Amino acid sequence: MCVLCLFKLNVILSLLVAAMVAGLTAGLDLDVIMGFVIDGLNGNGTNALAYLLLGTFAAALTDTGLATLLGKWIASAVKERKWVLLLTFLLCACISGTLVPIHIAYIPILYPPLLHMMNKMKMDRRQAACVTECGLVAMYVTIPIAYGSIFQGIIADNMTANGMETSVSEVSHYNWMLGCCMLVGLLIAVFVTYRKPREYKMVAADTAASDAASDRFTAAHAVTLVAILGVVVVQVLADSLALAALTGVAIMI
Repeated sequence: MCVLCLFKLNVILSLLVAAMVAGLTAGLDLDVIMGFVIDGLNGNGTNALAYLLLGTFAAALTDTGLATLLGKWIASAVKERKWVLLLTFLLCACISGTLVPIHIAYIPILYPPLLHMMNKMKMDRRQAACVTECGLVAMYVTIPIAYGSIFQGIIADNMTANGMETSVSEVSHYNWMLGCCMLVGLLIAVFVTYRKPREYKMVAADTAASDAASDRFTAAHAVTLVAILGVVVVQVLADSLALAALTGVAIMI
């Protein structure tokens, strides 16, 4: 699966091929393998639909150029202050998995224009990577919102299916310890392991998407903000991530 993805084969096709290889290695027939694949999808149909709609919402959000505009605003506001930039990365990562559930879709748009600034700061890029990863993962591990509701819901459903009745609230009640452990790891990475300045070769980043975007706040950006607000409201009121993502896409369309 990893090799096929690295060769840029469609992710779904890569997953199916990997499932076939795993099944054939286990001595299963093709019809049995496909039966397992279909059964697995049926068991998580709601989650699959939520991911599909969230991916669509993230793609639409990227096309509006709001993330690129945000990157330019961040660059002008940070002014080569390293710790402000790291806190900004952490805040963006936390928001992208909860209030604005686009997960990692913002990274290819937001980060390339800031690489030159990071080089001038002599920031170890592993600091930025650890901050981003902690913000992305710690939020859905500990808070049952957006991707957290999917992740913790899978845990609760599977524990219940295997004889230990568990609710999402019980999962989040104990998962805060995992979030604390990640926070400790983040502090060690940022202030100890990767604190020293690091020199990077100055190579021009691919900022074509950023450069092509307008610096002006347009009506499309305003509608995008309304769509984001709609996602948050529907997610809270209806407790349905799929419906929230569908609402966001509908508003943007």
